[in-house]
Amino acid sequence: MGKDRQAIDHYKKTGDMLGNQGLYSESLDFFTKGLALEQNNSELLKARSNALASLGHTDDSIKSLEQVLEREPDDADSLRNEPESFI
Repeated sequence: MGKDRQAIDHYKKTGDMLGNQGLYSESLDFFTKGLALEQNNSELLKARSNALASLGHTDDSIKSLEQVLEREPDDADSLRNEPESFI
């Protein structure tokens, strides 16, 4: 596993952990750092979308999901994981 892949995995896991603790700003920072290494990472984009929605940044959250759907139009998981406030 390359250094970037390890770093991306670290940012995703740490961001998820912080988000699960209700620390959405902090989790957003980790997802953003991961995306700096791989800007089209669907898992990080989805996670960032959820963090943004939890912070009340609805428009930015939707933009993150749109980025996933642009890359992977058949990714039904993106829609299933949409923040509940959009459904």
